[in-house]
Amino acid sequence: MSWLNSNEFKGLNPVLLARMNLAQDELNWIGAASARALVEIACNQLGATMAAVDAAPSDMSAFDFGNMPHRELTDLFKPLFPGGTSLADDLADQVQLCRAFSDPAHILSVVTGHVINAAAKFPHSAEDLKVGDNKGDVLDPFILAANYELLSNRSLSRTVETSLSHKVLMKIEDLVGKMHEVVLGAMRGNFNIPEPQRGLGGTKEVIQPYTNPFPGADIGQVPTPDKPAAIRLFQVKNKTGSATGGDGARLGRQLTMEQELFSLLLSATPCAAIDRWGQFFASHPIRLYWSGMPPWTNWRDHSRARSCC
Repeated sequence: MSWLNSNEFKGLNPVLLARMNLAQDELNWIGAASARALVEIACNQLGATMAAVDAAPSDMSAFDFGNMPHRELTDLFKPLFPGGTSLADDLADQVQLCRAFSDPAHILSVVTGHVINAAAKFPHSAEDLKVGDNKGDVLDPFILAANYELLSNRSLSRTVETSLSHKVLMKIEDLVGKMHEVVLGAMRGNFNIPEPQRGLGGTKEVIQPYTNPFPGADIGQVPTPDKPAAIRLFQVKNKTGSATGGDGARLGRQLTMEQELFSLLLSATPCAAIDRWGQFFASHPIRLYWSGMPPWTNWRDHSRARSCC
């Protein structure tokens, strides 16, 4: 894709770039394909009768057909299947899944794997309560005492059971948050952003295009028909109130900085891009570690960046 080959994306991890390209291809397909092509894919995946393909309007796009309400899709398919079965509902489900994902079966497999892995790490005994997966996650005696007195009627076995349930629920909460990112990031036009790594400065807020290209964001979205010149970035929260007081301001700073930085590089030649790096970081109190660029860590030294050209 031409927009991915421009200077502002040079240095990004090739795996991330490949996913961004694939997300664009998946989005382009759903916009260009017909409704009947979408139904044909859904029928093949379900092993359903191909007669359902002709039920889709011949003049409707896959995008518009896949966005139809589930009930309308079901009503459209019902005459094609025996009464008293769920086949029409199943096909409507599959059409909407194929609208959202290029490979629904793969996403189901990924989600199933996450659930299995999370369940395998659930605590099962009192010993598991003493130290969690993180060695710093030790049993809090004050919480245990409050549990014993207030929740467990001074029963030690009940205290252990309640504490185990609490730990399991915390892991399920983490799992739900992870699955939101995995599923939303796999949708057509979207891509998951790598988990941020701490840079040389000891913070996850440093832009490092190879390992931490978009600090603060969990999911990106390639240019869409309504925003053909923009990549959207999103932070995912799995429940209301999970953000702390300073999160909004920090996220705003991060995304504003990223917007300024990548906009500066949009039309620059490689040599001019280095000069623009210097201009940008001369006025921003951060450090940047960029793979494939001159190995200076303090980009406020604009004269050195300019001298390479």
